Amino acid sequence: MSNKSLYKTKKSFIANLLAPAVVGIIVAGVVSLMDFLIRDIFLFYLFNLNSLLLYFILPAAGLILSSVITQYINPTKENRLTEDYIMAYHYHNKPLVLSTLPWKMAATLVTIVGGGCVGLEGPSIYLGANIGETIQKRSPKNFHGIDPRSLMIAGASAGFAALFKAPLTAVIFVLEVPFKSKMSSRALLPSLISSSFSYLTAAFLTGHEPLFSIKASVNFELITLLFAPVIGIVCGLSSRLFVAVLNLLSNLGKGLFSKYFIIYALLCGIAIGLLGVATTLVFEKPLNYGPGYNAIRYLIENKISFFMIATIFVARLFSAPLTFSGGGTGGIFFPLAVMGVVIGAFFNVFAASPDVSFYPLIGLSSFVAAGYRTPLAAVTFAAETTGNPYVLIPAMIASAFAFVTAGKKGVSEEQKD
Repeated sequence: MSNKSLYKTKKSFIANLLAPAVVGIIVAGVVSLMDFLIRDIFLFYLFNLNSLLLYFILPAAGLILSSVITQYINPTKENRLTEDYIMAYHYHNKPLVLSTLPWKMAATLVTIVGGGCVGLEGPSIYLGANIGETIQKRSPKNFHGIDPRSLMIAGASAGFAALFKAPLTAVIFVLEVPFKSKMSSRALLPSLISSSFSYLTAAFLTGHEPLFSIKASVNFELITLLFAPVIGIVCGLSSRLFVAVLNLLSNLGKGLFSKYFIIYALLCGIAIGLLGVATTLVFEKPLNYGPGYNAIRYLIENKISFFMIATIFVARLFSAPLTFSGGGTGGIFFPLAVMGVVIGAFFNVFAASPDVSFYPLIGLSSFVAAGYRTPLAAVTFAAETTGNPYVLIPAMIASAFAFVTAGKKGVSEEQKD
């Protein structure tokens, strides 16, 4: 083997295998720590405050603090953090900057601790992509001639994989989310490696159990297949409504209240607080607060009344748009997943199923497929995070119907055709 061939092999080994593995391990460690602090400590105390007054006050405080960070301390136009990844994916002149990372994480923290309805996948993807891009930039010799966004994409995949313990979905999502109706293979090999090592590291640190352990994994029946297209259509139409509310409130914040963002953050926080008080009175917990882990667990483990479903549907429908338009920072993937679970739970009211989690899981994949325009990632996410492979076929059918019904409008403004 010539020296030139040996050099190419060495560079390929570093770029496609070694560096992504290192990125995966590093990102998994940081994301696991962040997830533990927010989900197991801060959110635990938030949901056990048992104070209607605090539940009313906290969202406004969180949004105001996040707005101060994103408007004064670290000025930024984007508070949906996956959008930063999508922009960096498409545009070479919009790189991720490491110095912004601590402030974006701080803005996410105060948003979630205050009860803001945002997901942790946004900061996880942003963190992983930022770390990956920084490492690649600081090792130019090892990546000469390699896609300059290679480790950024791999890092984003590692962040998603560590948070949800869903390595396959992580790879699919980071390659699917930059587009509205197609999927890329860009940096596929580095993403596979980083996602795998990230998952293994996270599993070693926090356990290998799925995000949502389903007590009974039953096979689907014919009635489930018949309801799958209906669930998909309802999720597609509901996704249109969600996007319309999101855009309306976002435009209101950028227009009428652009010069008075603190006042708008206060108003949005008050609205979220009122919704939090309402859900607490119905469920004994503010299930519209935070990413929505508690809400999903409640809905996949219990068969609830139509009134309870209507309450959580309205609360979650407005809470996420109010959070983002009011200056909150985080991800929107998981709020979409919760909306789907709520719609799926609605079908449990009148459609008998041997497993109350089945329709909610179909709804989860359908709403994410419609809202984020990522049907493949949505389907694998429902299966990987529950350990229930039987949901795949009905989820595939429902997600396809949801994707078509939703049209071309999704929650992302940066996706390309």
